[in-house]
Amino acid sequence: MVRANTLAIALVILVTASQQAVGETSHVIVHEDLGCLNQDHNRRMLRAAVEEDWEAFMKLYSEGLASGDCIEWKLDTKVRVEDRSGGLVCLTALDSTEPCRWSLGASIGTPK
Repeated sequence: MVRANTLAIALVILVTASQQAVGETSHVIVHEDLGCLNQDHNRRMLRAAVEEDWEAFMKLYSEGLASGDCIEWKLDTKVRVEDRSGGLVCLTALDSTEPCRWSLGASIGTPK
């Protein structure tokens, strides 16, 4: 499970996340994160984290997983960027035909 403090740190990093081209395939998950079909779900979680409302954050986190709207991105998962919007990236696992999931831009990096 993604720890709330990890997401809060990722939020700070988000401001300085690199602008990588959409469609590049050389990305990996470097910070575990929740990926959701709906951007608004991520934004509500970020707002709760910034406000340090951990009860609301965990409720949104659990609801997203339970509804199937969200998945947990695991470290070192290979992904491609399908879209970008306001600090979020829409990611698809390289070996998947599932729709992209919105996550923090700071969740991805280039493989070593």
